Amino acid sequence: PGGPLRAESGRALTSELEEHGQAWNVDGSARFLATRPVLLISTTVNPYRASFVSALHRAGSRKVVAVNWESDHSFSALRIKLARTVVSWLHGGCGL
Repeated sequence: PGGPLRAESGRALTSELEEHGQAWNVDGSARFLATRPVLLISTTVNPYRASFVSALHRAGSRKVVAVNWESDHSFSALRIKLARTVVSWLHGGCGL
């Protein structure tokens, strides 16, 4: 839902997020993903992960793998673990 952010300043970004907040709420996307395998890799500082996983389960998703690591946003210290997790999921949980 929605397109890319178009803001050119911090104030514009805040306004854009407030304007589209409901439409861009990731929990609302759970129903579109319920029939698909989902791998959610998140950090312990992400307050929205648990809510999204719950929304996926409420939508009927049975193929959710959610991991939560203590790391920065870009997983700088966990790049190899990140790659191995994704590849493992692609071979097992995703069916590739």
